[in-house]
Amino acid sequence: GSETNDADGDGILNLYEYGLAGDPTNTTVEPAVLPELINTGSGLEYVYIQRNDDGNLTYSVETTTDLVNGTWTNTGVTATSTNAYTASFDSITNDVESATDERFIRLIIEN
Repeated sequence: GSETNDADGDGILNLYEYGLAGDPTNTTVEPAVLPELINTGSGLEYVYIQRNDDGNLTYSVETTTDLVNGTWTNTGVTATSTNAYTASFDSITNDVESATDERFIRLIIEN
C-alpha cells in the first residue's frame, strides 16, 4: 500500500512502521520501535532508531513551542550519538534544548 496508509491498522503509517523496524503488512508482529524521550536530569534526550540499509529514507527531529501557531524547526536539536541497534538499524540519540517550559517534538521520516 501507500506510504501514508496504515495497512495493518496499528495506528502507525506504513512508511514510519518500515522506518522504525515494524512490519506494515502484518498485525501479528511487534509494532514499530517508537521514539523515546528521556529526562536526563540536566536536559532531554530524544532517541529513535533508523534504517541503515535504505539510503532513500531521511530522518529529522523537529520541535516547536506552540502547537497552534508555531513553526516546526530542527533548531535546538543536536544528534549526539549513533549506535548499532540491529544489523539493519541504528539507535540515534539527540540532545533537545530544554530552556523553555513547553517544547513539542516530532520525528519526520521521508522517502
